[in-house]
Amino acid sequence: MLYRDNEGLKLCTKKVIYTQRGEEMESFITTEGVEWWEDFASRWEHTSIVRYEDIAYTLEQLERFEEVKELALGDALLTEYVLDGVVDKELASIALKKENEALNAKVDELIDILVEKGVVF
Repeated sequence: MLYRDNEGLKLCTKKVIYTQRGEEMESFITTEGVEWWEDFASRWEHTSIVRYEDIAYTLEQLERFEEVKELALGDALLTEYVLDGVVDKELASIALKKENEALNAKVDELIDILVEKGVVF
Protein backbone atom coordinates (compact mmCIF):
# COMPACT_ATOMS: atom_id res chain seq x y z
CA MET A 1 0.00 0.00 0.00
CA LEU A 2 2.94 2.31 0.73
CA TYR A 3 6.01 2.38 -1.43
CA ARG A 4 9.12 4.44 -1.84
CA ASP A 5 10.47 6.10 -4.93
CA ASN A 6 13.23 8.66 -5.39
CA GLU A 7 10.91 11.35 -3.96
CA GLY A 8 10.14 9.43 -0.75
CA LEU A 9 7.22 7.52 0.73
CA LYS A 10 4.03 7.40 -1.35
CA LEU A 11 0.51 5.99 -1.11
CA CYS A 12 -0.57 3.70 -3.93
CA THR A 13 -3.41 5.24 -5.92
CA LYS A 14 -4.35 2.21 -8.04
CA LYS A 15 -4.45 -1.53 -7.86
CA VAL A 16 -4.73 -4.15 -10.56
CA ILE A 17 -6.99 -7.19 -10.39
CA TYR A 18 -5.78 -9.93 -12.71
CA THR A 19 -6.01 -13.65 -13.28
CA GLN A 20 -3.01 -15.89 -13.51
CA ARG A 21 -3.54 -19.52 -14.46
CA GLY A 22 -7.22 -19.13 -13.59
CA GLU A 23 -6.64 -17.68 -10.12
CA GLU A 24 -7.76 -14.10 -9.43
CA MET A 25 -5.14 -11.96 -7.75
CA GLU A 26 -4.58 -8.31 -6.97
CA SER A 27 -1.55 -6.13 -6.63
CA PHE A 28 -0.95 -2.51 -5.74
CA ILE A 29 0.54 -0.49 -8.56
CA THR A 30 3.66 1.33 -7.45
CA THR A 31 6.53 2.68 -9.53
CA GLU A 32 5.96 0.20 -12.37
CA GLY A 33 2.72 1.84 -13.50
CA VAL A 34 -0.30 0.60 -15.48
CA GLU A 35 1.70 0.33 -18.73
CA TRP A 36 3.98 -2.26 -17.15
CA TRP A 37 0.97 -4.40 -16.20
CA GLU A 38 -0.47 -4.13 -19.71
CA ASP A 39 2.85 -5.20 -21.18
CA PHE A 40 3.22 -8.03 -18.65
CA ALA A 41 -0.24 -9.42 -19.44
CA SER A 42 0.39 -9.24 -23.19
CA ARG A 43 3.61 -11.26 -22.84
CA TRP A 44 2.16 -14.08 -20.73
CA GLU A 45 -0.94 -15.82 -22.06
CA HIS A 46 -1.71 -17.31 -18.64
CA THR A 47 -2.14 -13.75 -17.26
CA SER A 48 -4.99 -11.37 -18.05
CA ILE A 49 -6.03 -8.05 -16.56
CA VAL A 50 -9.55 -8.08 -15.10
CA ARG A 51 -9.66 -4.40 -14.12
CA TYR A 52 -7.88 -1.51 -12.47
CA GLU A 53 -9.30 0.16 -9.39
CA ASP A 54 -8.59 3.54 -7.85
CA ILE A 55 -7.76 3.36 -4.16
CA ALA A 56 -9.66 5.72 -1.87
CA TYR A 57 -8.35 6.60 1.58
CA THR A 58 -10.25 7.98 4.54
CA LEU A 59 -9.37 11.39 5.94
CA GLU A 60 -7.92 9.64 9.01
CA GLN A 61 -5.65 7.47 6.84
CA LEU A 62 -4.44 10.50 4.89
CA GLU A 63 -3.73 12.37 8.14
CA ARG A 64 -1.79 9.40 9.53
CA PHE A 65 0.21 9.21 6.29
CA GLU A 66 1.15 12.90 6.60
CA GLU A 67 2.31 12.24 10.18
CA VAL A 68 4.73 9.47 9.21
CA LYS A 69 5.79 10.05 5.61
CA GLU A 70 9.16 11.50 6.67
CA LEU A 71 9.98 8.75 9.19
CA ALA A 72 12.70 6.23 8.43
CA LEU A 73 10.80 3.11 9.49
CA GLY A 74 9.86 -0.06 7.65
CA ASP A 75 7.13 0.22 5.04
CA ALA A 76 5.12 -2.66 6.56
CA LEU A 77 5.03 -0.95 9.96
CA LEU A 78 4.04 2.36 8.42
CA THR A 79 1.38 0.72 6.25
CA GLU A 80 -0.24 -0.86 9.33
CA TYR A 81 -0.29 2.50 11.04
CA VAL A 82 -1.63 4.44 8.06
CA LEU A 83 -4.35 1.92 7.21
CA ASP A 84 -5.49 0.76 10.64
CA GLY A 85 -3.91 3.08 13.21
CA VAL A 86 -1.81 0.22 14.63
CA VAL A 87 0.98 1.64 16.80
CA ASP A 88 3.86 -0.58 17.85
CA LYS A 89 6.51 0.26 20.47
CA GLU A 90 8.94 1.89 18.02
CA LEU A 91 6.28 4.06 16.41
CA ALA A 92 4.84 4.99 19.82
CA SER A 93 8.20 6.30 21.05
CA ILE A 94 8.61 8.37 17.89
CA ALA A 95 5.08 9.74 18.28
CA LEU A 96 5.80 10.69 21.90
CA LYS A 97 9.05 12.41 20.91
CA LYS A 98 7.19 14.37 18.22
CA GLU A 99 4.49 15.34 20.73
CA ASN A 100 7.13 16.46 23.25
CA GLU A 101 8.79 18.65 20.62
CA ALA A 102 5.44 20.29 19.81
CA LEU A 103 4.73 20.87 23.52
CA ASN A 104 8.19 22.34 24.08
CA ALA A 105 7.64 24.73 21.18
CA LYS A 106 4.34 25.86 22.75
CA VAL A 107 6.02 26.40 26.12
CA ASP A 108 8.72 28.48 24.42
CA GLU A 109 6.01 30.58 22.74
CA LEU A 110 4.25 31.14 26.07
CA ILE A 111 7.49 32.14 27.78
CA ASP A 112 8.17 34.67 25.02
CA ILE A 113 4.68 36.14 25.47
CA LEU A 114 5.11 36.37 29.25
CA VAL A 115 8.54 38.01 28.89
CA GLU A 116 7.07 40.57 26.45
CA LYS A 117 4.37 41.37 29.03
CA GLY A 118 6.95 41.87 31.74
CA VAL A 119 6.15 38.80 33.84
CA VAL A 120 9.15 37.91 36.00
CA PHE A 121 10.08 34.30 36.78
